[in-house]
Amino acid sequence: MQKRKPFSYVLIIILLSYSNPTCQISKKVLSLNENNSFQLLSSIQKGFSFTPWEENSLKKIEANNSLLELKETGTEWVVLCFWYFQDERTSTVIEPDYNLYSVNISDVISYIDIIHEQNMKVVLKPMLDLRTGEWRAYIEPSEEWFKAYTEFITFWAEIAQSKGVEFFVVGCELDGTISDTNNWIKTINAVREVYKGPITYAANYDIYEQIDFWDYLDYIGINAYFPLSDTTNPTLEQLKVGWDGYIPQLHSFSLQHNRSIIFTEIGYRSLNGANKDPWNWERKGIKDEREQYLCYEATFETIANLSWIAGLYWWNWEVNPEDESATGYSPHNKLAEKILKHWYKGEPLKDLLKRNVYVWMITGSVLIMAAFFVVFLKYRRKLSLSKKT
Repeated sequence: MQKRKPFSYVLIIILLSYSNPTCQISKKVLSLNENNSFQLLSSIQKGFSFTPWEENSLKKIEANNSLLELKETGTEWVVLCFWYFQDERTSTVIEPDYNLYSVNISDVISYIDIIHEQNMKVVLKPMLDLRTGEWRAYIEPSEEWFKAYTEFITFWAEIAQSKGVEFFVVGCELDGTISDTNNWIKTINAVREVYKGPITYAANYDIYEQIDFWDYLDYIGINAYFPLSDTTNPTLEQLKVGWDGYIPQLHSFSLQHNRSIIFTEIGYRSLNGANKDPWNWERKGIKDEREQYLCYEATFETIANLSWIAGLYWWNWEVNPEDESATGYSPHNKLAEKILKHWYKGEPLKDLLKRNVYVWMITGSVLIMAAFFVVFLKYRRKLSLSKKT
């Protein structure tokens, strides 16, 4: 059988390159009405979780630079996240731990003003983790625990009131505690006494229906890490179909409680297969900006016309860019940042399409040059052998 020439292989690679999915994504998205997409989100809280991981993170110039870059995405609501700790599941002492990733309390308070100076709104989200490294959902509450938690959360609710914070989150993913409805109502009422703005609780996507205190809150908060498909190479349509499987149930729940829904967390890693279990920050795999990009687009297209969705708080934007990972949740300097700017502030996607086309034109040109070089070397070698014989 006749061997394929190296040049033939290269031509095949070039053809595959020009049919790259990234180019296809951009053309697909550009087929939408660019003006309408921005207008469809005009009534939604366009939010992003801002995450410091060190005691002095918010003091550093990197924090302010990162905030300015976040503002450039069109984000209007900054979810200021920070962590306190307890020792074990049954512990009743809740406190900062600067040896882990608590942030200086006074810095958090000061940073509320910095965010407001940028004409951005603040969602204050105090969070609780375990020093053991276990998920906070495994906390086992007692009367003493609820007393300690109420003191912790009302301390920050008072600060939220004094600093003019626009929105407050009373708890996040404390799955093991939610069956104690009475104590949660007491905690919520205590928060209401000191904070007069709207409040919610951030429930995990697979447990929000088990909560019986939604009617004491202003919004239903869901950390929306819904699996969207069972493939590691999904199309935009497959991801939208995945979303379609959840929308009727979410809408029904919203109607049942007469509350709009805020996705208090939603995010996708730039990782192959991230759509299968978006919550899984430990999944191993290869970098895949395309999948993250498509997940963002599928989400925006799905919720754009839903009046009962009141906000999107994407996870996450790092306070310090050095904390970013090539396969992490942050869309910063990735393809997903373009789609975020498109939906949040109406930035055209044409530049993204051009960028992708240019990339593949350059790639193709380099491959063609490489092919000619390979052919030239092979011809030269044959010529040299013929002269020797």
